[in-house]
Amino acid sequence: MPGGIRLVACSALLAILLTIVMPGFAWADESTKMLVVDLEQRTITLYENGQTVRQFPVAIGKGSTPTPVGEWKITSKGLNWGGGFGTRWMGFNVPWGIYGIHGTNKPGSIGQAASAGCLRMQNRDVEELYPLVPIGTPLIITGPLPESLRQWCYRPGQIGQEIVVLQFALRGAGFDPGKADARFGPQTEMAVRELECCYGLTVDGIADANVLILLGLK
Repeated sequence: MPGGIRLVACSALLAILLTIVMPGFAWADESTKMLVVDLEQRTITLYENGQTVRQFPVAIGKGSTPTPVGEWKITSKGLNWGGGFGTRWMGFNVPWGIYGIHGTNKPGSIGQAASAGCLRMQNRDVEELYPLVPIGTPLIITGPLPESLRQWCYRPGQIGQEIVVLQFALRGAGFDPGKADARFGPQTEMAVRELECCYGLTVDGIADANVLILLGLK
């Protein structure tokens, strides 16, 4: 395949898709509200029916503890956690740790890459956002992802940021992996099987070297 299928996962492209063809996202049919975090711009934006409702600056994860890119949802909320978590907490469903959107006792860190992976907001801002975001609200975090993967094989049941890269690549190639949620679940396996069938490979649902090369990830 000439040049392969190259993965483009930059926040600028995803922002354009959100504002122009928002229904193409996996979450779009499930909620009229959506949170979008742009890690490069260090902002969080609340959309409703495709229109911007609020936008705030955030602190993001440090290089050693990055904020995970992917398609998540708000799964928990809490008041007055205090200390480094400020006055509000909204957790989201990353499968390898506890991540949330929360306030802070270090307001000077906002706009910086300063956290352990969570998204920090000014307390006054997270207090404004909190009542507008019900549990279940989709949360899309956009940002740079690697163009290649470290492993040569990925299997059903695996989790991790590299599974998000695989899921975006499958989607870009026309095979629906479901949400880019870092879980190599049944729908991602089915997308791999469809790709294997399309290109005459052994159909086993395993993203091996042949699959990764076809996707431009090797």
